[in-house]
Amino acid sequence: MALGVPSRITLWETVTRASLRKLLGEEARSSSRVGTPPMETLYLLVETEVGRLDEVLNRLKTVPGVTEVEAVTGPFDLIVKVQAPHINAALDTVVHKIRKVSGIKSTETLVTVATG
Repeated sequence: MALGVPSRITLWETVTRASLRKLLGEEARSSSRVGTPPMETLYLLVETEVGRLDEVLNRLKTVPGVTEVEAVTGPFDLIVKVQAPHINAALDTVVHKIRKVSGIKSTETLVTVATG
């Protein structure tokens, strides 16, 4: 941070944390429902090809297992929430469905872990 102006990375981290808190807050409310089987959750950070953000975002919303897609600023363009009954199914969605979407340049997968 120079002269009180946050760096691009600091801004990206702030936006990413806020987006993840929003997504995690919704997850906590939905997973507390009685009779709902537990779901494995992962987040995917997606970098899209220039000019293809809207196309990729709309396509990802149709992929089974994708429960939410948010556009963000920073080195990545999208945060994608993927849920499945088992982590292998969630990772299969990433590898065999999401990464094959035309217009995706790169991805980074973040698997949630239980704490406490």
